[in-house]
Amino acid sequence: DINYTPISKTRKSLRKQKLTFSNSDLDFFPHHFQSNDFENLSNHIKNGYIIGDYCGKKTLIYIETAEIDLKNIDPNILIHKASKRIFEFILINNFREHSCYISNNYRRFLYPKSSAILFDNFIPRMLVACFFILIISFCIFSSYACIFCNFIYLTNTASKFFLYYYGSLIKHKTTIKHYSSELPIYSILVPLYKESFKVQQICKNLNNLDYPKNKLDIKIIVEEDDHETNKALRALKLEDWFQIIKVPSSELRTKPRACNYALSFVKGEFVTIYDAEDRPEPNQLKKIVHKFNSLDENYACIQAKLRIEEDGSMITKFFHLEYEMLFSFFLVSLCALNLPIPLGGTSNHFKVDVIKNIGMGDPYNVTEDAELGIKLSDMGYKVGMVDSYTYEEGHISVFTWIRQRVRWCKGFIITLALFLCTKNSKMRLIDKLSVILFLGFSILSFVMG
Repeated sequence: DINYTPISKTRKSLRKQKLTFSNSDLDFFPHHFQSNDFENLSNHIKNGYIIGDYCGKKTLIYIETAEIDLKNIDPNILIHKASKRIFEFILINNFREHSCYISNNYRRFLYPKSSAILFDNFIPRMLVACFFILIISFCIFSSYACIFCNFIYLTNTASKFFLYYYGSLIKHKTTIKHYSSELPIYSILVPLYKESFKVQQICKNLNNLDYPKNKLDIKIIVEEDDHETNKALRALKLEDWFQIIKVPSSELRTKPRACNYALSFVKGEFVTIYDAEDRPEPNQLKKIVHKFNSLDENYACIQAKLRIEEDGSMITKFFHLEYEMLFSFFLVSLCALNLPIPLGGTSNHFKVDVIKNIGMGDPYNVTEDAELGIKLSDMGYKVGMVDSYTYEEGHISVFTWIRQRVRWCKGFIITLALFLCTKNSKMRLIDKLSVILFLGFSILSFVMG
């Protein structure tokens, strides 16, 4: 247990953080409020009230939309009505250290034997060992090694050709009904790190979403010591549906760690992740809601399609083609065959009650998206696809492409090793074989290439 005592600050320092105050907040200093009820944080956010200690007295803090009957409250408890911003500030201020500790170790706490930290020092040695094994094999068994390599490439090419062809035969369109008040609250996580020049554009893209603004819960996640991005965010006049969440500094700085930290504060029934350069189609959220309503309860995630916007360079055109084949054919066929789907890095839409039991990916895995899709299948959940695109910038160089492929190879090795060590899996035999073949072929193709 970590006890965090907030440091008292003056009203002037609070105003520097651009917090809005209601009349009832004029004589209230949120830094003096303390609560250790971290286990019920989700209920505090959902119900709109929290009970804790304020200047030595038991106090209830609530907002206007709180689901609570004040008449039944103990008369010895002080009652204070706070603005929405102050209430959010109280929650983050009280539970930031708890949330930071949990976000760093989310997967280790929930599933100790499926965290990539177990292979932290193992992967570099394994890559070096594989490289030398291949060199020795080619020197000693050159003919057999060539036959083996040709067999791997032939099998890999044939299986992908079948999946691409099968995916091209599947036609699906999602029609949207005219939703109004029945649309649920939708949470959006946008992790940023040293991307101050993209802040204004991503906020504009999210504001273009065709979804009731009073039901949007957008979390802009930024590292506490990322001063440039924080400065760019402060310069914007963000609407009420935006909330800036500053992740406490740590040696571990990964996307799933930041998302796991913000996951504790989401309010929606569904949650998705967008990167700074993403431009989702305006009606994507409505399509997702309609898709979830039309599927059975076992579906915990829906993946939108990603499309790279070309900038004219040859590498970008290849990158565009690769993503088009992957998301428009390959993953569509896996979904139709009811096989495990390695998720993309963005535009994954989850049910909040399910993803909180798994986490937004393993903070120690560099391909947390693919690992998360396999983990969902391993726990008996299904992943679907929707015919909605999220457009990404295509500015990429050859060296960036190589670094990305090296990262994918390392992550696939970790994911495959963790998958082979998993016990009590709910997967069918064909699901297990498909995961092993996909990850195995991907690794061998990269290493031999």
